Amino acid sequence: MLFDVEPADTDHLYFTNLSNPEFRPDIMEWCEETYARAQPLLDEDFPARFRRETPQRISELLFAAAFLDAGWKPVGRVPGFDLAFEMGSGRLLVEVTAPGPHSDETWEEETRDGVTVWSADATTEDAELLRLTGGFFTKAEKIRQRCEKDEISDEDYVVIALSAFQLSQETPRSPEIGGTVPDFAKGFLPIGSRVVIFKLNERPVDGGWEYKPTIEREGKEPIPRDAFLQPDFKHIHAIAYTPLHFGEPINPIQECAALHNPMARPKAEAVRLGLGHEYGVEIGEDDFSLSPL
Repeated sequence: MLFDVEPADTDHLYFTNLSNPEFRPDIMEWCEETYARAQPLLDEDFPARFRRETPQRISELLFAAAFLDAGWKPVGRVPGFDLAFEMGSGRLLVEVTAPGPHSDETWEEETRDGVTVWSADATTEDAELLRLTGGFFTKAEKIRQRCEKDEISDEDYVVIALSAFQLSQETPRSPEIGGTVPDFAKGFLPIGSRVVIFKLNERPVDGGWEYKPTIEREGKEPIPRDAFLQPDFKHIHAIAYTPLHFGEPINPIQECAALHNPMARPKAEAVRLGLGHEYGVEIGEDDFSLSPL
């Protein structure tokens, strides 16, 4: 189906690697099985595009599997979205994007005794978050245009699904999904590094996270990291995210997280997507809080 084809010059390097039965046969088998399950959700030319656009299409398969495993029922193809599911009188609409890796100048790489060691810092973190926010802004604008054409109803729940597959494969790290403050959420809320306050010769007495309103860019204007505190993005109900590590065994639900947008609707109306890690945001008069759903 996906891999039962002759090699072609246009095949993506990832596809070539996955086609090797000695590389990760479990991933090859999983892709074939997931494609068979998800085929009604996908474009008719998906197999051909999977070969050429492997990072994007394998990410699409991962999110399709996660939502199907969570119990969502597919509906027919919806223009402008990769995946669509039944949701009451509306639809759960999911658009997937897999941003490319950031520059190798944003981390250090050294080979010692034949082993390559990568080291990352705050510059690396900003660079990886910029890949996520860039993908989000591009998709959010296209979805805004569809909203203006009344192609999306008030009953629909719109999700931009971000895959860090290329980051996890080609850079030292990718933003993670668990914990009190998941890494990926820092691209959409003004949250910086963790801060711990000490008294001399005593245990820590207080802690939290610094307020950081922007993501820095060398030689360019910084990018705001508060999309989910701004009404400009009220047409996006949530972000789904995966670092897509393809652990063993492969567990799509546990590889995915979601951050629900408090500006899109009251928290009481948030739709639990059924992913492994989900977070809601509560906005106060002069503060906000992030907590698991």
